[in-house]
Amino acid sequence: MTEINIILQNLTNDKHRLEGDLVMMRQQLDDALAARRSAEERAEKLGIEVARLTEQLRQEHDAVAAAEGTRKKLETSLRELTVRLEEYESVSDGKKNLMRMQQRVSHLPLTQCKNHRHFS
Repeated sequence: MTEINIILQNLTNDKHRLEGDLVMMRQQLDDALAARRSAEERAEKLGIEVARLTEQLRQEHDAVAAAEGTRKKLETSLRELTVRLEEYESVSDGKKNLMRMQQRVSHLPLTQCKNHRHFS
């Protein structure tokens, strides 16, 4: 009987050890499942964040493209205005020269009269 009791005791010990192992394995499984759920939630949040950042990047790209178009239009307008200003200044200088000449011409008869009187 002693031998049977020893075998029975060994089997009981093995059973308790296996039950403990089973509890530990279930806990590890629960932990692994919780970690998987957490990882899936993080992945979903990151996916949403990636989509948001992608959209934001697209909007920024569109804004940069629009700003570049506006910059080019402004550069073209600036060149056109510069040409017009130079033309205006050229015409204005011509008008000033013409006015000076007209003043000189209008003073010429007076000067000639004075010179004529002086030499007479």
